[in-house]
Amino acid sequence: MKNEITQEEIKKFWEWCGFEPISHLGQIVSWRYPNKDRRAYLPQITPNSLFKYAVPKLLKDDKYPQLTEIILDPLEGWTVYLRYRSLHDDGCVEREEVSITHSTPAIALFRAIQEVIKL
Repeated sequence: MKNEITQEEIKKFWEWCGFEPISHLGQIVSWRYPNKDRRAYLPQITPNSLFKYAVPKLLKDDKYPQLTEIILDPLEGWTVYLRYRSLHDDGCVEREEVSITHSTPAIALFRAIQEVIKL
């Protein structure tokens, strides 16, 4: 798994969270908060911003696997375990887990969420 997060990954991720780009002459000049008319800058990738925007989307959006557990383990680096249930085309519900370790908790959580949503 990559260590550095690219600007393109950040942009796609926050768009998935509901931030909408505002363009002028083909250039993105700012963003709109999810479900609000206020303009915003894209948040930094921090545990707080991820728990504010990304985790709630995983908890309530039926298009994605049902998140059942998040564990942040600081024992050797930061390991994030995301456990979830996914519904397969045949109607079978399967319990799955993503495990990502990184020296920074925000990057570990970002990468784990990315893995779950296949972004």
